[in-house]
Amino acid sequence: MRKMIFGLLICIVLVFASVLPVTGELQKIKTEDAIEKTNVIVDRISLPPPMFIDMILEESICRRMSVRSFTTEDVTDEELSTILWAAYGVTENGNRSIFNPDGTYSTIIYVIRSDATYKYFPEDHSLSLFKSGNYMHLGQYDDASIKFGLIWDMDVESEELRGMADIGMVCQNIIF
Repeated sequence: MRKMIFGLLICIVLVFASVLPVTGELQKIKTEDAIEKTNVIVDRISLPPPMFIDMILEESICRRMSVRSFTTEDVTDEELSTILWAAYGVTENGNRSIFNPDGTYSTIIYVIRSDATYKYFPEDHSLSLFKSGNYMHLGQYDDASIKFGLIWDMDVESEELRGMADIGMVCQNIIF
């Protein structure tokens, strides 16, 4: 009888522990919605203008390759700015650097650095602090100096194939 009561108590604790993080995440989403509704502007870090790279597209395609070893040099703000703009930025005529037939761009880009994780805002080419701390252990290749997290926002585009196509185009632009 004692074993059954003890087992039941353990099950209740485990269920409570698994529900608690979900409840915390829902509360976080509600807080973010409240911030958006009150028009509070989050501090953003403006990125420098992207660098001009004098290379024709064909050469870029020919030089494209996967790299599995990385230098120890940090990515400069100018290089990061150029990569983010090419990946998902807004062009001079107001379009994006990727194609979307109806203008619903559903990709969110997170920049993971050793000091913190930032969210990229292509509308004004800026970063905003998402979370402090070193999260470079996430994903593969621990020796990379910077990582990107690409997220599909289902609230913007509910069709999975179109969301994944957006992410694929962003990845291809990063590689170019």
